[in-house]
Amino acid sequence: MTCIEFELQAANIFTRNTVLGTGKVQLAMVRQRPNHTYNRKQIQLTVEHKLTSKLTVTVFCYGEGDKPPAPDGATENKEEADAHLNDLTTAVIGDTGNKNQFNQFYHLFVQVHRAEHLGGGEKTFNPYVSVEFNGHELRTPAARDTHTLAFDEQFRIPVTTPLFQDSIVIRIWDSGKWMRDEIIVQGRLSFSLLRMHAMSPKWFNFYGFKSEEVPDVQAITSSGEVAEENAYLGRLLISARVNKVESMAAQQLPAVMRGGPCEEPPSTVQNFLMDVFEVSGCAGSEVMLEMAIGTKSKKTKTASRSKESDADPATAGRFLFQSNKGRMTPLVSVLPTNPPEQLDVILSLYSRTTGYVTDADWQRIGFCRLKVREIREWEGDTQTPLWCAMSNMAHLPSSVEPGSILCSLAKSQDTVLTRGVPNCKPVKFQLRCYINMARSLQCEGDRVPSSFCEVACAGQRQSTAVVTQTSSPYWADMLDMTIRPLDEKDIIGRLVEYS
Repeated sequence: MTCIEFELQAANIFTRNTVLGTGKVQLAMVRQRPNHTYNRKQIQLTVEHKLTSKLTVTVFCYGEGDKPPAPDGATENKEEADAHLNDLTTAVIGDTGNKNQFNQFYHLFVQVHRAEHLGGGEKTFNPYVSVEFNGHELRTPAARDTHTLAFDEQFRIPVTTPLFQDSIVIRIWDSGKWMRDEIIVQGRLSFSLLRMHAMSPKWFNFYGFKSEEVPDVQAITSSGEVAEENAYLGRLLISARVNKVESMAAQQLPAVMRGGPCEEPPSTVQNFLMDVFEVSGCAGSEVMLEMAIGTKSKKTKTASRSKESDADPATAGRFLFQSNKGRMTPLVSVLPTNPPEQLDVILSLYSRTTGYVTDADWQRIGFCRLKVREIREWEGDTQTPLWCAMSNMAHLPSSVEPGSILCSLAKSQDTVLTRGVPNCKPVKFQLRCYINMARSLQCEGDRVPSSFCEVACAGQRQSTAVVTQTSSPYWADMLDMTIRPLDEKDIIGRLVEYS
């Protein structure tokens, strides 16, 4: 059913507004009320299914042939208001003699069949499952010291429509013996979609950040920054359905029951073939690349800094993979045939940057997430290499360049025994970028930014001059770069605040 949604926000000046709570009112129920009015009623606001505050609203809803709301009917007498508050159903659809004539009754069944590699599979938990919907919360018993397990429980929840919420919240918790329980992963299902179409067992993949790189994720999200997840945190196999029952008397109590048999989604074997030829535009004395799908990964050998680059490892340079140093052994993975259920391919660039960013010997400075359906099919010979621009790591300063890689990546359902080396001749191109101006850059308090514009392409980077103390800098500059073969999608431009 169509709903009108209210969202209460706290107004922030220089960052995104903070959501204090959201609430919904179904328009079909408002239309059934006398005078088609939901007048001066309080709706409960929630944030992440936690009760926050209440909002007093007035809603009118009428259709073709309905009498418009009368001005004298906009207010209700005390007796009618008291009667409405005594019955939530009456408060929404009005007292028409039979308060259940618009109600329908269902049983919601949700089953989490299996959880794999919770937290990325790097440590163990005491996991259990909870399902929240329609005021009910059910939990399974907790397992011990594992990150991969099969659940044998099914959740049954009675549901009476119309509803004020549509999200079924599924959470995997880590049971703490002496401390509070912590959420490992969580997701949501739509009751209205399940009512129309039952969901057969389906994989849901979860991504986030490594705990050693980002120990406090809230510190990043609270700043208003939208950072792309760069680490695999596990997956869940879930099925759900909705059964209609005749009446409220036929509804059963909410319960955790023994689950039924599970038929996994169809899957296929994929071989991922990758060759890395060059890394450019990042700092360090040595680099290497890792390709990961779920918990499986392959790495190249290390490549040293080119003699053509600056000798200072703290500056951006080029790294050439000679001979077979950039060739990875094929990574074999069993993936579902349905593309939305397939795991992403994560490319991670590591650089030896001791003392540059941290005291660690090797540091992950860039990553790239690719969908399996976006990767080219193996055509019987080595693919033409393309430049792949890496993304910045959320926990590193923006001044740390993530670099770009020149690589060949393909997938095949058959085992590939031999691979050749692409015969590519370097061809120089002249790239000219005309940078004019920027407008309305964000300011923090009384601090006005000093900024410059940077353009990266095929491992080469250039920037404009710094324009100080203005939120609308004007450069009128042209950046000229000599580049080698590239894909047009590799051109990246960004604004950088100078400090």
